[in-house]
Amino acid sequence: MLTYHRVILFATLGLLLATAIGCVSEEQSEQLEQRIRQLEEEAAAMKEQVAESAGRMAEEARKIGEQAGRMGEAVGEQAAEMGERAGALTKKAALGPPTLVINLTAGKDDVHRAAMGLHLAEHGVAAEREVVIFFNVKSPELAVKDLPDSVGLDGQASIREMVAKLVDDGATALVCPMCAEVMGVEAEQLAPGLSMVSDRMQLFDHLGPNSVVFTY
Repeated sequence: MLTYHRVILFATLGLLLATAIGCVSEEQSEQLEQRIRQLEEEAAAMKEQVAESAGRMAEEARKIGEQAGRMGEAVGEQAAEMGERAGALTKKAALGPPTLVINLTAGKDDVHRAAMGLHLAEHGVAAEREVVIFFNVKSPELAVKDLPDSVGLDGQASIREMVAKLVDDGATALVCPMCAEVMGVEAEQLAPGLSMVSDRMQLFDHLGPNSVVFTY
């Protein structure tokens, strides 16, 4: 396929040949030469226009490429974030609801604190969480079966009644043996459903990545 420049070249060669053999007059030759120059100028102008158009297209393509790159980065970041969230939710679902551990340290000298810890344990049971009450430090004296009903907050259930109900509702109640010894409490004195820890795994088996511990 002949290009615009080749056509001009062939026309120029033809004109030179025709002039050489006398087929055209001098005046006709000048007119043809002038026309050929016009064609060359038009070809040059067309070449510049094509170059400008190509440049504009290249610039637009570059901009589109940059935008696509930014969009790709944003999509990648969103996908990574969604993946992290999905992983966290999957892990959370696999672990199940957190175990609520109430580390009870208060004794008869701070009934308010002990009652607040047991109230939180009640909320955990109501939320269908595994609840563990660990009678620690001074609290073993609150774990005995003959604890007077007067030990409690005014107008509320006694500590003994709160502990009994929690055990009936499924809470695990464990007593620190060393603390019990210091407080003068023996295993046979414990209220029904309460256990003296004889193996640390009795407590540690309830502790895991999803355990939440509150100390009172």
